[in-house]
Amino acid sequence: MKITAATMERLWPELFDTYKLRRMKGCFIDDNGVRHHLEATENQIQIANSAAEEPAKIVLIGERADEITREVLSAQLMMFE
Repeated sequence: MKITAATMERLWPELFDTYKLRRMKGCFIDDNGVRHHLEATENQIQIANSAAEEPAKIVLIGERADEITREVLSAQLMMFE
């Protein structure tokens, strides 16, 4: 699955509204193998290069965050590619 910073920037408002999230944070690896650190709140999303040793995982915090499974996140990502 292709994940880019632009995809994550478009995805965040959708997840925020649909699942009543407060934060998203973590690290993802783009299609070029580059790790990106991600911090998102209601007001902003910041994406920067990450340290090579940062594990690739995303943490979602919010009212309905427990509803977002790997399958749900994958489906959402495909919508915003």
